[in-house]
Amino acid sequence: MIQLQATDKRYHVRSRPKHPLFVSIQGKYCGSLAYTVDISRNGIGFYLVCEERDLSGEFIIIDLLTEKKHTVLRSLPCRVAYSRSTSKLESGQNVSPKRCGLEFVNLSDLEKRMLGLIVKKYALPK
Repeated sequence: MIQLQATDKRYHVRSRPKHPLFVSIQGKYCGSLAYTVDISRNGIGFYLVCEERDLSGEFIIIDLLTEKKHTVLRSLPCRVAYSRSTSKLESGQNVSPKRCGLEFVNLSDLEKRMLGLIVKKYALPK
């Protein structure tokens, strides 16, 4: 039996955005926008600054926004595949940047087509 490493589990290669793209998490998780570092039709990776809280395994709803806060796609259901803290911003603060990875779940055919168009428009070529 072949064991897959974490990097081999992705169904689609993620690409860096060529235009700034942001994630807004709906609900009481965090009030700030997250900066997208990679995106694919299957998931998205970003950096988020918020209070210490491990979101791994939780299901959340996100909106994708442009730099000017125009909505690109709204209410995407996701599962937090991983969330890990990086170094603290300042000693004594309970806030640190987190690297998060989301897997899109239960998308409709329309949402899948829209994500394909968004990846084509906003991601750098592979």
